[in-house]
Parts: sequence; C-alpha cells; structure tokens
Amino acid sequence: MTAWLTERCAVSGATARVWTQTAIKLESLPRLADALAEGTLSLDVLSPLAQVATPATDKDLATEATHWSVKQVRELAASRKGSSMRRRPAISSTVRCV
Repeated sequence: MTAWLTERCAVSGATARVWTQTAIKLESLPRLADALAEGTLSLDVLSPLAQVATPATDKDLATEATHWSVKQVRELAASRKGSSMRRRPAISSTVRCV
C-alpha cells in the first residue's frame, strides 16, 4: 500500500507510511475515524492520536482532541508511547579541581 500511495499520490515514503499506519489503526477506532471523515479532526492531529488510542479511549479522544493543537497532540502521544520516546538521561560528569 505504501508504494502505491507514494506513486499515485506523489508523496514521500514517510508520508505514505503514516497514512497507512493511521488507516490500519482507525479500523478499531470508529469515533476518531468519524471525526476525520467529518472534518472535525485533521490528519495531522489524528495520526499521532491513532498511534496511542485504544477502543476504550477512542470516544473521549475524538471529543477532546477537537480543542488541541497539533503540538499538544504530538506531546500527548510521545508521553503515552513510553520509554521508547523518553529522552535519555543527561550524561553526568565529575569536575575535579587541582
């Protein structure tokens, strides 16, 4: 599907992957899918949400996300993805004086 989207829609492979992953997730998220279809949520807002949403959170996220910016949604998604999205701790160094 990604290759087809890349060719037919003249988008990058990364964009085609995001579209494909989002479409797959939306199969189990009917409220978010409806919000996209109705134009209530943009794809830029929906894509990060779809990666962390569950059927249990679908309805609430579809309602609440209408008031969120793309930046807020990306931050929410990053915080919910867990350790893979967390920053590495800063490397501490010891300073010695002579």
